[in-house]
Amino acid sequence: MLNKFIPSIILLFSFVYAECYELNQADCLYWNTFCEWNDETGQCQEIGGGGGDGGGGDGSGDGPYQYSTISESQGLRNGPDYRDG
Repeated sequence: MLNKFIPSIILLFSFVYAECYELNQADCLYWNTFCEWNDETGQCQEIGGGGGDGGGGDGSGDGPYQYSTISESQGLRNGPDYRDG
């Protein structure tokens, strides 16, 4: 029983921690929340870049998150919870 249980667990975790670049086109399209298919390279890639050195203000350390900014001219009010408030 134990001889079947341990390999099953190892096999399960190998699928859980798969990266986008390891997926084929069908699996990449299935996991479209995290990955996108690049037709030019013929590979699956993470959405939004990510990785990088973890900072620098250029968005390279933000991971797969996509966001936009808002300014005071667009309705943002200044307050104590903001950097220059």
